[in-house]
Amino acid sequence: MLTQFNDTVNEVLQGSIDMHVHAGPDANIERRLDMVQTAMLAEELGMGGLVFKSHEYPTAPIVPFIKEWVDELLCFGAIALDEDVGGLNPHALEVCAKLDGKVVWMPTFTSDYGRSRQTPRRPGIKVIDDRKRLLPVMGDILDIIKQYDMVLATGHLSPEEIMILTEESNRRQIRTICTHVTFWMPVEELKTIARREHVYLEHCWLQVLPQGSRSIHDFFTIIKEIGPAKSVLSTDLGQAHNPPPPEGLRMAIAHALRADFAAKDVTTMVTTNPRVLLGLERPAAARRGGRRAASA
Repeated sequence: MLTQFNDTVNEVLQGSIDMHVHAGPDANIERRLDMVQTAMLAEELGMGGLVFKSHEYPTAPIVPFIKEWVDELLCFGAIALDEDVGGLNPHALEVCAKLDGKVVWMPTFTSDYGRSRQTPRRPGIKVIDDRKRLLPVMGDILDIIKQYDMVLATGHLSPEEIMILTEESNRRQIRTICTHVTFWMPVEELKTIARREHVYLEHCWLQVLPQGSRSIHDFFTIIKEIGPAKSVLSTDLGQAHNPPPPEGLRMAIAHALRADFAAKDVTTMVTTNPRVLLGLERPAAARRGGRRAASA
């Protein structure tokens, strides 16, 4: 039975894409592996792709050099619009886009919400004004994301900001992933967001590891309430004290199967939905619609 279970875990891992990977070099946090080492391990395990995230700099310029060390693995660069790149900076974003960057995180460590739990309290970056409207610069940022077919990720914004931003990104038909929102948003709000056609919710395995904030049982209970169809299971790993991201994703898959998720549903969360977000394939509803149109 154990051999069969391990075979199922490895089958689900094949072709999977981790949408949230940290690796060296990093200016502030010790990382377990560098980007090349992480990519080589992912390919060795049969994964399909990685999205590399840095809180300090765009990773897009590094991706071509990573690809020289792997054969089949898809590697994607990204940018987080933190203070280190000038905050909500359309110019830095467009440079990243022209270098084939794929994912755009809203501010993370320097977001106003991210800093709200720091002592002493320092103001950070917000994407809405005092009247609960998106800042004008966000229109420029969303235009660039749409123009270059990028993915919007919500970073460490507040629940209020996420609700407002995803309403607008969905209206613009921008593929959006809500970054590990199970860290700080209640389930009912998550269900509201999940009903937005172009928006997916990310669940990061980091959350259940020793420095995380949830039990494994609670982690998977929330995913079951939202449903695999709008969920992405990723890692947010790369810290020196945690398993490497590819090993972490294998752990997450194994625990999901033990939590009574069907293998096909776990595959939806680690392969199908990431591929849809990255524009590698259309969502199931669109495929069904295409067949109906073709037969009409």
